[in-house]
Amino acid sequence: MATLFFFLTLSTPPSRVTKEIEYAPQENDAAQIVLEEVSEPMVVKNQYKEILPTEQPEAIVEKTGQEAGEDLTAYLVDSLDQLTINKSSIVAIQCVWDYTYPENVQEDSRFHSETYFQGSGVIISEDGYILTVNHVLDADLGKEPDPLGKKWFLKECVAAPTDINSAPLAYDSPRFKKTEIIFQPTHEEYDYDSEDRVDFDFALLKFKEPGNYAFTLLLPGLIDSENKEKSMFLMGYPGAALTGQREFKTLEFFTTLEKYRGLGVGSDALFYQAGSKKYTASSESYKKFQEDLFASGQDNRLVRGGFSGSPVFVQGHLVGITISSSLPYVEEQDTMLILSSYSISESLKKNGFSNL
Repeated sequence: MATLFFFLTLSTPPSRVTKEIEYAPQENDAAQIVLEEVSEPMVVKNQYKEILPTEQPEAIVEKTGQEAGEDLTAYLVDSLDQLTINKSSIVAIQCVWDYTYPENVQEDSRFHSETYFQGSGVIISEDGYILTVNHVLDADLGKEPDPLGKKWFLKECVAAPTDINSAPLAYDSPRFKKTEIIFQPTHEEYDYDSEDRVDFDFALLKFKEPGNYAFTLLLPGLIDSENKEKSMFLMGYPGAALTGQREFKTLEFFTTLEKYRGLGVGSDALFYQAGSKKYTASSESYKKFQEDLFASGQDNRLVRGGFSGSPVFVQGHLVGITISSSLPYVEEQDTMLILSSYSISESLKKNGFSNL
């Protein structure tokens, strides 16, 4: 079944206020809104290297989705130890874009405004390497020619580790620390205007300030659940306008861990797809409400702008990052797409980051 996915980066100009739209159930409406409590794992430091078996326990061989034509080995989820999640390793990310004009163009400085792109990520090494999605860093700004010659450039990206005892994050919070871009995929791996892309939508940042950072290691392999539905926990920071604040959120999704091959393009990237039982829409009026909401520029998905790059955990193991989400009126539920830790690890090895 084809699924329509949308990126989850939130772009926020300096000020934007939107009127909230609420759903008014119709008489005899069949819409269902199912609310479930989300359980949150406890917090301890993840020492994954110490518990990773030298051989894959109860390893199985299974073909990937979409007739990939290749056999891959996967860890059985039930054979992996239950880990607890180190929330301090999860970060909010904010990238600032600015622009210049040619010397012959006069700009009124009163109207000059930077643009912020918000995402999430996870620290994957003690020295501060951060895994996130590339589309938070590689914005569409400036890809279309500007008649006045405006040129956009990435001014800086900052990241703030989670502190569950602190207040929500404002865009100018001192908790944000400067980062540098360490790795981005090639044009062939990422360009969404190309039919030959391989969907490696991930990137590496690194804190400029030296330190011993709380981190979570990537599971360097695929996982399989023997067609049993398993919980996946997404943790990150939904976006907010600059006048608002970003709060740490945990969402629970469910999947049988079916693997997908590159969304029909390329041949290297492997994904998982998971759906939420928290909101389901079965009535036409609710679907219409969701469609109108999206058309108005508002976002009522669980996995919405700002969650791009959020780490995804199964039994406490970091199995990938969130790269996109479907609309409820398309799939009748919130659905997220996860780039697997296996694909990320393999790409990092090929690019000289075998220590991560």
